[in-house]
Amino acid sequence: MKIIYHLPNQKGRSFFDINISNLIKKEKIKIACPYISINYFEDVIIKLSSDFQLLTDINALIKSKNTKKEIEDSCKLLMKYKEKIKHCDSIHAKCIISSKNVFLGSANFTDSAINKKNELSIIIDTQEEIKEINKWFDSWWDESKTLTDLDFENILSYSKNKIDSPITPNIMLSKTSINCHYDLYSDKKSDLVTQKNEEYLINFLKHNKDISFINSYCDLAKKVIEKFDIQDDDPRLCISFREDNYRIPITIGQRYIMNYNYLGTNENFSLIMNINDQYDDYTKDGLIRVTYFQKKNKDDVPYFRFKKDLNNLIFDDKTIKQWENAVENELKRCKKSSYKKHHQSILYKFITDINFRKRIISEI
Repeated sequence: MKIIYHLPNQKGRSFFDINISNLIKKEKIKIACPYISINYFEDVIIKLSSDFQLLTDINALIKSKNTKKEIEDSCKLLMKYKEKIKHCDSIHAKCIISSKNVFLGSANFTDSAINKKNELSIIIDTQEEIKEINKWFDSWWDESKTLTDLDFENILSYSKNKIDSPITPNIMLSKTSINCHYDLYSDKKSDLVTQKNEEYLINFLKHNKDISFINSYCDLAKKVIEKFDIQDDDPRLCISFREDNYRIPITIGQRYIMNYNYLGTNENFSLIMNINDQYDDYTKDGLIRVTYFQKKNKDDVPYFRFKKDLNNLIFDDKTIKQWENAVENELKRCKKSSYKKHHQSILYKFITDINFRKRIISEI
């Protein structure tokens, strides 16, 4: 990998131009970029490469032009190479892909970005990453729109009105889009993790054994949640408050996968386990009792209760492995939990987000 940048008061030929030119020379390239300068694109990229494909946001590209002439020149270039160019709505990536390298970073392929702006880019030369970026490009190329004569008419119509009013060209709509969302558990707090919920969690945790136990329990839960990539909104998952004895049981489907009880003298910790496990193997971990989840009124999956020091939930590696296997079986077996309505997102955050957990614990 090579890092490309300019330092303050940099002079001479642009390092970005040097590396782009070397990368594309006599190469068939793929380009993704929302903004391009006609001069740089035609005089450098097109002339040096043997062939190209360009994914760009036509609406953004046209609206970035300041004069009628710039719009018309852009339109001429797009029309000239319309078989090699596709509109990808809202694309913001900037990269050039060749057979041996990928140029990737903040810089658009414009005169100002290449020569004047404070940009930062890298060149990737590992084949595995190049293959993955090619796959990304091809998937969006297949879903993007080829320019039509009507599209160019709309562009030119927009250019005639450019000076008089800042209308939107509205050239075309893409066939596909991305519809993700922000992390629900940022410090700005979503509706699911509010200040009121935090206060409730703090008051709830004050009744637990101590901080060592809270961390020990959460660390064990976090391990299995991350191992199987169980998300907060997974319909099979329920993490809830039990105010009768201040527990935080974790359920997959209809069954606890882990739970605890420290009230009174019978301090124990419970894990779901495999149906064919030999109970004697777990005596060294403090196994005291085995109960069963029922299926059609018959004993089914066992639930092991261990006599443990709840301040330090240490288990043998074999016990953890068997527990993880049992959790995996439950994830495969069920599609949703009827207890999901009781799930508390703030508990999921408390278990999986170490920084959030530290902040809450600091207030206890």
